[in-house]
Amino acid sequence: MCNVAFSVQLDSGSDISIITRDDYQKLGAPTLSPPQIKVKAVGNMKLELDGYFVADVTARGTTKSLEIYVADVASALLGLDFWHSFDLQIADELLCQNVSDVPIEAAAPFVKQLHTKFAPLFREGLGCCTKKEITLQLKPNAKRVVIPARRLSILASAVTKKELDRLLDLKIIRPYIGPVEYATPGSTVKKKDGGDRFVVDFSTGLNDQLEESSYQLPVPEEIFAKLVGAKYFSRLDMKDGYYQLKVSEESKRFLIISTPFGYFQYERAAMGLKPLPGDFQQIMDEMLAGLSCAAAYLDDVFIFSETEAEHRRHIEEVLARIMQWGFLLNLKKCIFFLKSVRFLGRVIDAHGIRPDPEKIAAVQSMPDPTNVSTLRSFLAR
Repeated sequence: MCNVAFSVQLDSGSDISIITRDDYQKLGAPTLSPPQIKVKAVGNMKLELDGYFVADVTARGTTKSLEIYVADVASALLGLDFWHSFDLQIADELLCQNVSDVPIEAAAPFVKQLHTKFAPLFREGLGCCTKKEITLQLKPNAKRVVIPARRLSILASAVTKKELDRLLDLKIIRPYIGPVEYATPGSTVKKKDGGDRFVVDFSTGLNDQLEESSYQLPVPEEIFAKLVGAKYFSRLDMKDGYYQLKVSEESKRFLIISTPFGYFQYERAAMGLKPLPGDFQQIMDEMLAGLSCAAAYLDDVFIFSETEAEHRRHIEEVLARIMQWGFLLNLKKCIFFLKSVRFLGRVIDAHGIRPDPEKIAAVQSMPDPTNVSTLRSFLAR
């Protein structure tokens, strides 16, 4: 590009071509024009563009002029505009084959040994992080928010009582009697199968009073950049996610649930709290610090290696670290020794990164929108 050679990733899931700020400097920092488009990265996260310039790009002995965008990304991406300009075809095998969630069969004995060696990681019950806890901070102008219990139908009451009993058994909540400054009502919502699910909706008041987390989630491209090029992958699932984090004593007063069965107080971090994703990500990153073979995105932990021998060692290192921190893993959702891994609508393997065929098929199989409502649903998807 502009007579300067550097490494890029071919990304057929991106409409535009983007380079890093470092690459932009290598090209001599050409004058940028203001971007006329808005871009969302994988996971529907907004990606801020610094601008774009027109560059001469040479590939296969042919030179074309392309708009190249600059952004704070982990690696340069050549998108569909590049593919179309050079009349490149995306090989069917890259879209439809080599995408497998089936572990390598030869690794089965080793994986079985892991289940024994690290049995405490996969035990029943609830894990508890021993090195960090969650502390909630109120905004300077925070107001007292106490919302009384909602009236529930007979069916919703039964669902609520059953879930409260489960949370009590796990010691995630406890009955509360005392002064109440903040209370959030418990209620039920409909599941896809038509059943009811108990929820505590902190967006009804408490979240507006809390400071946001100062820790940002990683941009998906940062995770992609770490995974691309590896030949062996494993994916771990943190059991019960946020519930494995204790809440500081001073924060518990904010986490009162109002129900027809009385008040209950959270002892663990509760799903739906505004600062929790950032705080949880920070704890995951601190836990994995120094392990270049692993990366976390919320409660998903990825392990990636270039050789089978390395991957065996890397898996044991990561499992040992997680065990030191007191967390438990969901064995049913942990998959070891994959040749490719799915993440946020992409498939990553030794060949690079590409759109997940299952996601493409899901969009292609959707019926055409027939009104404004179905059109909105389609676009949101």
